[in-house]
Amino acid sequence: MIRDRFLLLSPSLILLLASVILLSACGTGEIGTQNTTTPTILPKTPLPEPTRTLSLDRPDTVRETYAARATEDASKPPTLTPGPPGTPTPIIQPSKTEKTTLIPTFTSIPLGELTLEDYLLAPETYFTYSSDEREGDIWEFILRIPDTIYNRRKDWWESAPEPKLTLSEINKRLSAFGYRVEETGSEGGWTFYGLFEGQNLVQDDIRYFRKIIVNQSGTDFALIFNHGLSWDLGYARKGFVDPGWNTRGGYDWFPDVDLAFFIGDDLIRINFIDSPVVIRNDEIIYIHDISYIGPPHCPLMSFQQWKDQWVMEVDGEVIVNSGLLHQKYGYTRAFHWQLLNGKPFFFFEKDGMYGISFNEQVLPVEFDEIAYAMCGVLPPTLGPRGNSRIVGFYGRKGGYWHYYELGLF
Repeated sequence: MIRDRFLLLSPSLILLLASVILLSACGTGEIGTQNTTTPTILPKTPLPEPTRTLSLDRPDTVRETYAARATEDASKPPTLTPGPPGTPTPIIQPSKTEKTTLIPTFTSIPLGELTLEDYLLAPETYFTYSSDEREGDIWEFILRIPDTIYNRRKDWWESAPEPKLTLSEINKRLSAFGYRVEETGSEGGWTFYGLFEGQNLVQDDIRYFRKIIVNQSGTDFALIFNHGLSWDLGYARKGFVDPGWNTRGGYDWFPDVDLAFFIGDDLIRINFIDSPVVIRNDEIIYIHDISYIGPPHCPLMSFQQWKDQWVMEVDGEVIVNSGLLHQKYGYTRAFHWQLLNGKPFFFFEKDGMYGISFNEQVLPVEFDEIAYAMCGVLPPTLGPRGNSRIVGFYGRKGGYWHYYELGLF
């Protein structure tokens, strides 16, 4: 997986690029296996100051100040001061009228089977955290984090390429149900395929296979595909083909979102018409009303399976089997639900503070704020990212932003 770096562009450029990216994105169509290679753990070494050019939609005096500081500091790399394991990062309260200087600090905090790695680099100029300046302040912090910090856990972020879903593999799974896929022609540099039930062609113009799955009892399958020059989304089951799964179009704005899975023998899938709709077999079981779908707003963040439950994160809310997760635990909100080491993980807000839930237990850490969809354009830009072994996020404590990585280190 290519390392997911955060965009360092002005909001206007982000808006333009996000619209182009979202309208042109398409899925990988590959079924993969988890990388089990033991990661290389890099030693904690002093980290150099970055030399990147700063470009922000801030007053010229601010940009000039930071550009000058970046040039000056490039010749005087700071010393990274690691704290002893388990020692929280010391926080110096900023002054609203004076510049502050803080030595970059790296701290490793054990949290049971997980470890939280905390990197603090205080900005040289204090900004108040009003609604219009909070975002600018975190940009200042992000731009001054050395690349070495992001690269410390590079092996944990990058995984081996997933094996491609081949025609032979598809036909191997379909053969048990009397189906097969054959090449039928080409156009515009693309190869097209047909789906046959016995000798009968039941779907033509297939150009991309996303996923093939089989139910628990082995009596049914689901083949998900794109077809036609317009990349329409469709799927096939035993005795049934639906070439118009998504009547709205634009489902490919979310290439990393799972589209369907079996829970037991029930096919659970998601559809978009005017809002996200969860369907069990042919029955609509959940509709989530949202105000707007389209660039630059991407309300659907994930659709996942955990044991016998479906989990959807949409429009800033996590829904588990039709119930709101934050209401279940009495939180103001919950966000970024994922499986970490096979166990449920998510962030939450309660009583004005932010915390972390892992394996249905609250971890003993607390934050003033966790960056999540702050920029208003392309929510993942500043929000948490993660895979099955690691989560990275930006959090604020005592007036300063930190970069955190939490994982099975």
